[in-house]
Amino acid sequence: MSAFLISRTTLLLQRIVLPSLAMVSSPSLLSTTTEEQSSIHGRNVNEIHMVPFQVITRPIPPVLDDKKVCSLISAISDEENVKNVPPLDVLWITGSEGGQYYFSFGGCHRYEAYKRIGAKEIPCKLIRSTINDLRTYLGSSTPQLK
Repeated sequence: MSAFLISRTTLLLQRIVLPSLAMVSSPSLLSTTTEEQSSIHGRNVNEIHMVPFQVITRPIPPVLDDKKVCSLISAISDEENVKNVPPLDVLWITGSEGGQYYFSFGGCHRYEAYKRIGAKEIPCKLIRSTINDLRTYLGSSTPQLK
């Protein structure tokens, strides 16, 4: 991947996230992934960005296995093992009036592990999506995104 594409993606994210959350640092390009670290949604997205927890909406309450969360805390705290923990897939949706929205449905144990260690950001793959994609997950509970 070219350096131009990486810096263009990072610049685009800075312009989208920072205006609405001035006190939060912008998502940054962390690395790229291999196919082994990909879900079906994120398979064609190679960039991993550090995304602030504050901008991610998780509309479905998680059911957590505390042993899994503790195991992931150990993995993400170890520089050698953290690279084996896949990033979250985050649906990135532009609302009807240009607002930017980030929804995550999977990865509840990874999300919780990063929260428990006090991280302000989490590694994510941003999956360009539409309101119709979101409706697949939320049905009639889909919010009106402006």
